[in-house]
Amino acid sequence: MDQIIIKLTPYGEKTVKRPFEPADKPKNIKEKLMRTYNESKMFKEYHNVAQCLYWIGELQFDPKMKRQFSGHMLAQARKVYALCKENPEWIGHMSRITLEDWTKTNIREAVQSRQRVRQVLDGARTYVGEDVNPQPNPNNPQQETAAAAWDDITWTLEDQFLGPGIESRDSEVVQEIDHPRETEDFGRTWEDLLGISEDIPENAGLME
Repeated sequence: MDQIIIKLTPYGEKTVKRPFEPADKPKNIKEKLMRTYNESKMFKEYHNVAQCLYWIGELQFDPKMKRQFSGHMLAQARKVYALCKENPEWIGHMSRITLEDWTKTNIREAVQSRQRVRQVLDGARTYVGEDVNPQPNPNNPQQETAAAAWDDITWTLEDQFLGPGIESRDSEVVQEIDHPRETEDFGRTWEDLLGISEDIPENAGLME
């Protein structure tokens, strides 16, 4: 699953339109879907491959449709669907994720990785720019800055999900905001300030 997250692209590609209608017969749906799937695989449009697998993942709950696809394809489809069920727009960012990458992961990893993908696509693009890869690449010195920014992002997100009884690392800052320390100047009135100015000799600083 790490390879899938590393290969996510910063900007989503436009995915193919659904090639079938819900009212189509199961056999026709399979034929249209497989045609799009094979074309996408031939042109190495892996985001569209993932899109087709996602649709198969949706169709698997219909027993008639489930029988139309092989066990291996259903297994791949379930992983894509499990990961992107609540965020199908993530599929557009999968143009570099091959079928081999999907084969090497499993449904459990896909489900558990939703939050990590969300952090990369919703957080890293905002703060890091085009680099959404949380893993530093020794061949790319520019990623050192991106990795540092990524640490800041995950640091902030981690604090947002701290459990009860766990003190946030920002607690001192929050306390400072809620209960600011009083200073001598804040307690003074305009009259006090004016009085201070009256005590200063008129020619102070001009005698040199």
